[in-house]
Amino acid sequence: MVKRALDAGRSKRGYLLILIVVILVGVPFLLVTNGGRRIKRFHPPPPPGDILWMADQETGNLDQWTDGQFGDAVFNTGTGEIAISHDVAHSGSASLKMTITDASGTTQAARILRWHDNPVEGYYSVWLDFPRNYQPAAWWNVFQFKSLSAESDPTWVLNIGNRTDGSMFFYLWDAITRTSYAPLNHLNVKPNRWTQVTAYLRRATDNSGRITIWQDGVLLFNVEHVQTALADNVHWGIGNYTDDISPSDPVIYADDAEIRDVKRPDDRPGSRIQR
Repeated sequence: MVKRALDAGRSKRGYLLILIVVILVGVPFLLVTNGGRRIKRFHPPPPPGDILWMADQETGNLDQWTDGQFGDAVFNTGTGEIAISHDVAHSGSASLKMTITDASGTTQAARILRWHDNPVEGYYSVWLDFPRNYQPAAWWNVFQFKSLSAESDPTWVLNIGNRTDGSMFFYLWDAITRTSYAPLNHLNVKPNRWTQVTAYLRRATDNSGRITIWQDGVLLFNVEHVQTALADNVHWGIGNYTDDISPSDPVIYADDAEIRDVKRPDDRPGSRIQR
């Protein structure tokens, strides 16, 4: 628990780095690098603004996830289960525990979604802890955006894959055009420590959308001029969702989730939680 607290402190500094970098939106551009190699000019999205919603799990139940929205937040498939756990926590004493079993050729999913908050532009953030190294056969959906048109379909998905040495890493999947994106920086997802994922998404049913994702404050993906929604809504969720993985009973812990609006030039200083 002490080790994880230290890891959380280091990762939290990474999140502050995102805020500092993005707030510098007035500079002409930032350079994205990969191993010291200059790749392209990176124009930061608008900086994060007010907190629209948050969940720290300290209530001991899932009420924070349904606060202000009508209907359920948990959508499980097969053996999927989501519960409050005191095994580990990023802050406080509680976290979400998302479990599946028998994910060996059959689809299993533990999913929790926040669909009430629907900014045109927003930031979506969560801390994830993987207790051990896992090896998905093809895909492992742990962070996703969905959009409700005729049905609620995935639009953009953050998956876990494995490198040749077995290390886990994030890759991005555009479910609309069925396109996969490799990360801009070589970062592993280390087991038994907290990792923060922060995504900026501009909702668009045409090709004016954008999605930008950081891992512990380091830029992983920046995809612009793309469709990000199927209608004028976005549902954000995290989960433990796959059809084939080893071992077949993966566990993911999640904590300190939040959704933020973007900061506008005429916004007054200071954040507030909007209910």
